[in-house]
Amino acid sequence: MDNTNNKINAKFKIPEEIISLDIDALGPNISKEAKKIIVLQHNIIGQIYSAYQDLLEDHQKLRDEVNRLKGEKGKPEIKPNVSTKENTLAPDPTKEPKKWEKKSKKANIKIDKVEVVQIDKSVLPSDAIFKGYSKVIKQGIIFKTNNILYKLECYYSPSEKKTYAAKLPNALQGTNFDSDLKAFIVNLYYKGRVTEHKIKDILEEAGISISEGEISNILTKEKQSEFTDEKQDIFEAGMEHSEYVHTDSAGARHTGINHHVHVVCNTLFTAFFITRFKNKKEIRQILRLKKK
Repeated sequence: MDNTNNKINAKFKIPEEIISLDIDALGPNISKEAKKIIVLQHNIIGQIYSAYQDLLEDHQKLRDEVNRLKGEKGKPEIKPNVSTKENTLAPDPTKEPKKWEKKSKKANIKIDKVEVVQIDKSVLPSDAIFKGYSKVIKQGIIFKTNNILYKLECYYSPSEKKTYAAKLPNALQGTNFDSDLKAFIVNLYYKGRVTEHKIKDILEEAGISISEGEISNILTKEKQSEFTDEKQDIFEAGMEHSEYVHTDSAGARHTGINHHVHVVCNTLFTAFFITRFKNKKEIRQILRLKKK
């Protein structure tokens, strides 16, 4: 309740003497009829006060709704404290508590290298017998460069006056970075939420020579065809399963030239398109509508 309700509630609070009234303790000097009337009045007071509390609660709800319509916030609902004893569920006596045991994680750990640690033979007694090994796993990680110098074979044909050279694998053509490094960059950016600048710092500390522009190209341009196809698939699926769409457009600069950004959306999807002009022809092409 707000301050107004608090003031009203304090003003009309039932006195403690009435709440804790013991009819039987009034004494023998009061007749039965008088006691009956007192009991009825006591009950009526309780009923009136209960109805009054309901009215206060309805009044507060109406005030909160008015505040909400005015853009304000209503009174927050603050729940009473619950004691730890009340909040704790009693254990079922019919069930025996399970003994907690720490599960071993060693079975899921990949072993990359095995090293044998030899004991100092000088500390062994003469009758010591070899009984095998006790195994201990220690986890670690190696973060280092894997730069490869490819020596491409070259052959020259004097008769053809032509040089023949070996070709790099397709994944390495037109780029200075292998697929593992690119995958690591994509994983850092999209899964780790690491910025391009921080990715550059991480790689340079490891010994990789790379610029933020090259990182940006790996994240966008090299995947541009895949992203464009994915966007088109989402748009076509959304249009196919939609009963309606909203469209809007706004002016924008693209590569230094004035363009228009169009948005097509509903509760299922949102798609953006950039076109040079804003006219019916462009809208029809975006929505794949035939000219009537």
